Amino acid sequence: MEDIEFFITILNYTAGAIFVFFWFPQIIRVYNNKSAKDLSIKSLIINVFGLILSIIYGFYFEQYSYAIPLSIELIFNILLVSQKIYYDNYYIIIIDNENDSNKKIDK
Repeated sequence: MEDIEFFITILNYTAGAIFVFFWFPQIIRVYNNKSAKDLSIKSLIINVFGLILSIIYGFYFEQYSYAIPLSIELIFNILLVSQKIYYDNYYIIIIDNENDSNKKIDK
């Protein structure tokens, strides 16, 4: 019976790692493009609150294989929310028509 529980725990950690790294390409893309206009701030914030509630549940019932990956996912979601706010409100692109190039500066 302990072998099955250990296997299920490993499966849970593996699933958690997949969910964590699900956000990683999006974070890199937003950073490289310096734009988060295609992301919905509402869905990101709802996801943050859902993750917080799930993390509380996981730690309360000592389900660490559930709570730890969600905690890392929460950090990535907060990073995406921060990128969204920064690039939508504090970052502008100046187009230089003479040189056909874009110049990105802080507002």
